[in-house]
Amino acid sequence: MNEPTTEKEQLFIMFSEMNEQLADLESVLRTSFSDLRKEIVREEVTRLAVPDKRIAILEQRYIKSEIENNEELTNYPIGKNQSVGLKFELGFKKTLQYD
Repeated sequence: MNEPTTEKEQLFIMFSEMNEQLADLESVLRTSFSDLRKEIVREEVTRLAVPDKRIAILEQRYIKSEIENNEELTNYPIGKNQSVGLKFELGFKKTLQYD
């Protein structure tokens, strides 16, 4: 009963093995890219933290200078615990709290 395998059977076995290897590779790549994506996000958050703080400080100084100069604050709500925010070109909104 040990018949020699035909070419079709050999090709089928070869493609089945290739399919298993590709499935394993897909799993490894998915994990690797997921980890890489997380690392990139962490780096971006770290890189943007300093400019974000600087922009927040500048915005607070601007608001204080308008208040001190008794200029009309048409763009900012007046009241305690109300927030003001700027929409940055990066696509997120930073909200500031001021008293």
